[in-house]
Amino acid sequence: MEIISHTMDEKMGLPENHCIFDIETTGLSHSHSHVILIGVLFEKDGKTHIKQIFAHNRQSEKELLFYFKELFNTFEGHISYNGFSFDIPFLNARLENCGIDFHIEKENGIDLLKIVRSNKDLLGLESCRLKDIEIALGIQRDDTISGKESVQLYELFEKSQDENLKSKILLHNHDDIYYLSKLLNIRDFIKSKKAQNSTSLNINGQESLAFMESFKVKGLSLSIVYSLSSNIPMPFEVYEKNFSVKSKNDSIEMDIDLIRANHSDGKRLLAFDAGSLIPVKKESFIKENISQIGSLILRALFPL
Repeated sequence: MEIISHTMDEKMGLPENHCIFDIETTGLSHSHSHVILIGVLFEKDGKTHIKQIFAHNRQSEKELLFYFKELFNTFEGHISYNGFSFDIPFLNARLENCGIDFHIEKENGIDLLKIVRSNKDLLGLESCRLKDIEIALGIQRDDTISGKESVQLYELFEKSQDENLKSKILLHNHDDIYYLSKLLNIRDFIKSKKAQNSTSLNINGQESLAFMESFKVKGLSLSIVYSLSSNIPMPFEVYEKNFSVKSKNDSIEMDIDLIRANHSDGKRLLAFDAGSLIPVKKESFIKENISQIGSLILRALFPL
């Protein structure tokens, strides 16, 4: 086993006493595969530190996991990308397999993939792959290999102990955690973006902001879900001719009846009849109009 350490003056703005971590494995099955590399990024004494715990062969996995446990225990919280679905379950299974009495709790962590995925449309993303998000944000990493290629390179490294192969694997892991730290401010970006697209309401004398979280069209029905900046003290349900609105704690669900109509160019479209037709879908969904329809209804029901 080998510990590779890097120290930078650059500050990443991590939450206090948190770390970012990412694992590399020999495959996707925690029953048959091993952890061969764990990268951990954290801030200490005004500097950013990266530690990479690398196993020269899969027989060193237990030693690697024990060192990781000791380091990980020094933090109060953790940040990952898809960690709740992959890294944490994989690590917990391998820790148990190696007889190490330690369990990583999701409750103490932040999985940035969950945040990105739930705001995919807001961010204008087609894919939630980490590298695709980095490209969308203008981040250019030095690493050029994929996670699958990292697995293949380790198979070759384990047999040859070739330093060039090891360097490529380490760089892939290094860039994953380094650039993940750059995505932390995506939460502020999402909050700002939501504020720009929010609707101010007065619900039972209480002012609140409604943020459109998602929409779905099924047949001639448009459903919109909003989150609210504050809880609603009393739930409500409203039923009108062509829409219904109901609340639940800090959210609002809206169902809207659509009609089929012809565009001026002769093409068929889905629209909402608000006195004049507001197109919802022509060849694709018109998100600006869907947001406008929801805001019109909410402002009519809950004017300031």
